[in-house]
Amino acid sequence: MTEKPRKLASFFREVWRRHVLQVAIPYCIGGWLLIQIAELVLEAFESPTWILQTILVAFLVGLPIVIVLAWIFDFTPTGLVRTRALGDEQGKLAEVTPAPAMALSLGESERRQVTMLSCAFDFRAGQEDDEDPEFLRDAILALESVFKDIANRYQGYRLRSSAEKLMLVFGYPSAHDDDARRAVAAGLALLHAAQQLDENHDGVPDLVVQIGVHTGLVVIDESQKQQSGITIIGQVPRFVAWLQAIAPAGYVTISAQTRELVQRFHASESLGMHKPVQSNEPVEIFGLQSGTEPAPATEFLQPVGRELELAQLQARWQHASDGDGQFVLIKGEPGIGKSSLVRAFVQGVSESTPAWVLQVYCSPYEQNTSLYPIIQAVRGPVLGFEAGDSKAIKWQKLSKIAQERCQDFKLALPLLARLLNLTLPDDIAPLSGSAQQIRTQTLELLIHIIRQQAE
Repeated sequence: MTEKPRKLASFFREVWRRHVLQVAIPYCIGGWLLIQIAELVLEAFESPTWILQTILVAFLVGLPIVIVLAWIFDFTPTGLVRTRALGDEQGKLAEVTPAPAMALSLGESERRQVTMLSCAFDFRAGQEDDEDPEFLRDAILALESVFKDIANRYQGYRLRSSAEKLMLVFGYPSAHDDDARRAVAAGLALLHAAQQLDENHDGVPDLVVQIGVHTGLVVIDESQKQQSGITIIGQVPRFVAWLQAIAPAGYVTISAQTRELVQRFHASESLGMHKPVQSNEPVEIFGLQSGTEPAPATEFLQPVGRELELAQLQARWQHASDGDGQFVLIKGEPGIGKSSLVRAFVQGVSESTPAWVLQVYCSPYEQNTSLYPIIQAVRGPVLGFEAGDSKAIKWQKLSKIAQERCQDFKLALPLLARLLNLTLPDDIAPLSGSAQQIRTQTLELLIHIIRQQAE
């Protein structure tokens, strides 16, 4: 008895998917309006009745034709294409679209693939036991602001934890195909935020940061969500807590599962084999210290069929070598080989000429950070900042570069300090002038430093 209603419901779903109703209904409304207008106009001119009859017949004959065409074809931005059968479309989506998070409803529980981030801050490193608690209060308040900003910016679900710890879940309640990448980017942002708190707030005790990131399957129980929050059941919470506990200071420690998902976007280094508490088998863990930078290819393959594009890049490079600056934009569909083409070009330049190649990378999560790729390049390849550098060491490196590369040392220091979000020493005058003037001076200084570095 229920077979016919199911078939009927399936038929109507297919009609809606093929946009038959979306085409037929506007056709009927438009035809009705056309007939009404034609009737008024023809009556005013006392035209013969067969003209109106012809319009009505054409409308009725065209209706089934429009319905059949709407069933068979679909209008897309690329033109008129044949509508795929439901099975073919599902098969194509399953083949092309990545499945970042798996969700299986279990009553009030749900099975998902998530990436979890565990971060712990130790405020008391190097502090005396009788340190004024107001210092800790200021640190916790500053840290809470950082936690909220990181959770909102990278869209991580924050679990309840202590004031000195942050637990974020990526892949719940909404899943994204880049949840692992978001988690790693959030960990790197936490490292940077901790450095800023350490450098720019004298009242905040020295911070020691430990961060772990792991990806895996869990069951999320929402039965007590209103009272005590969600409950995450599985090995992932315990494993990520273990990762965070053994993480070296200044590193984002990730598991092999997470590294497999983010290695196209972040270069990592092996931290050796370690034996988890909940397992007898040792596992390899990895660490990240810097921002967006793809891992180096273990086996480089020369792009095939890109000789013309590679020759065009090399010709532009020759113009640039002759003193005529060049700008090249490479665009195309994902996976078409843009990165391989650039890698082959950079390798050819490095092997043929003693050139200094500065590679910078954008991040979709830093859209609101001005000059983010340039800042990462200045902190790393230009100034040589490292994760363990103290404020004094950073100022020493900054002063050395400013003295060697900049004509106006007194102006360059505050400009670079503002760009890198460093606090100025008392003996250096702050910047004066409008925001537009400071921005122009900063861009001119960056261009000058890069030119000096290239020479």
